[in-house]
Amino acid sequence: MEDAEKSRFLRDVSAANQVVVRGVATDSGYGAASNLSIAFARLSAIICGSYLAWHGQITLGTVIAFLGYVGGLFGPVQGSAGSIPAFARLRSRWTRSSAFSMSRSISAILLTRPILPM
Repeated sequence: MEDAEKSRFLRDVSAANQVVVRGVATDSGYGAASNLSIAFARLSAIICGSYLAWHGQITLGTVIAFLGYVGGLFGPVQGSAGSIPAFARLRSRWTRSSAFSMSRSISAILLTRPILPM
């Protein structure tokens, strides 16, 4: 009986670990995509500004001021984009905790699927 309980516990822990690994992989993917798009936008601004400054359409000071503006713009946008996965994790944890209060089965709690993808 003790071996059966131990194997059930280890199976439940393994299932919970798989959920965590999927969540970390998804969060990492979103973070990498966000950072890549911001780096591309900054690089595009530098290239366009350099082209315009080289051809005398704008001054170097204008390019630097615009890059400062772009840098100040991306800070809050990147911070708000980082809150989306945090809200998804919060909603998933809320679902699991409410399942815990209504159920006594650990496997039912661990296998509760999150409402939003992590």
